[in-house]
Amino acid sequence: MKAVIILLGLMLLGLAMAAVMETRAVNSKDIAKIRCSLNKEDETFFFFNGSVIAYFTGANKTNQYLFKTIGINVGRCWERSDGTYSLASRELLYYLDPATDKIIDKWVNPWNPSLGELTVAHVDNDPVLQNFSSDTSAILQVYDDKAFLNLDIPLAYPNALFFNSTFALYSPQRVYQAGEFFKFIFPVANLDNKKDTVDYSLVSWTREGPFLPWMAMGDTQGHLIYSSSGAKIPSWEYLPAGVKADLENRIPHYKHAPLCVPNTRSVTSWSFFAAHFAEWQAGAQFPLAEAAKYGCIAGTEVSGNIQKGSASSVAPSIALFSVAALIILALF
Repeated sequence: MKAVIILLGLMLLGLAMAAVMETRAVNSKDIAKIRCSLNKEDETFFFFNGSVIAYFTGANKTNQYLFKTIGINVGRCWERSDGTYSLASRELLYYLDPATDKIIDKWVNPWNPSLGELTVAHVDNDPVLQNFSSDTSAILQVYDDKAFLNLDIPLAYPNALFFNSTFALYSPQRVYQAGEFFKFIFPVANLDNKKDTVDYSLVSWTREGPFLPWMAMGDTQGHLIYSSSGAKIPSWEYLPAGVKADLENRIPHYKHAPLCVPNTRSVTSWSFFAAHFAEWQAGAQFPLAEAAKYGCIAGTEVSGNIQKGSASSVAPSIALFSVAALIILALF
């Protein structure tokens, strides 16, 4: 009898939860407010950390937990002439030894150790560009006072490294195929208010994609899964000590978002590897200290009077977030 009562209670709880769940469409302006700010003078920081796991298909190899990760994205949004918004950002991601939690500069491919120590090309993407179109299919899920936004971005395009035999060991696939999957969790009142940005947001980021060029995996059949979570933070000063020190001492340009919409294409780990292959072969330290150089689309320049994006004043824990913990935090 007690079990029946408990079961009925759970069923009623489920009905109650379903009763307060709603969905609503979002537009380009909503996404810009969640992801960055409607004011181009503001810049927005996201901090995230997680792990990278190698999965194999069609080969007698065991899936393996390869790295922990720490990443940041600093960006700003611009309103376009048609009322939609564009995002320009800079993106760093460091690979860490999962046993020591230390950022690594060298790595030995466990499936081809004869290659010796390979230089780790940490993600150093500047700029990263994205347009939030007016016909977005994104749906906002609202539960009680919390909102959940999923942004799923499938990617497939010709692999630029395929056409150069120099890169046969590093990325021989004709087509680059991957997917980026984001989940933003925040108080729905922050979206409905009159402010330019959602002040506080948690984020979950999952990526599925090919082995990285610097891993020298050749035509090995398989892929990488990135699983990360984090939060919007007030500024670079809230980053973990090791990353903060790198921004202070070597790569200060990552303290701030681009000051205009760059007149260039997005940088990816693949295009960056091709452009800086000589430095990688020479064992340079990544991220590279020299800032990227690019022009501006006319009329998009901001004042340069840096405005820190609004965010929770609570600094993120250096400990890894889990997706489960992220959801629990959002609900309670």
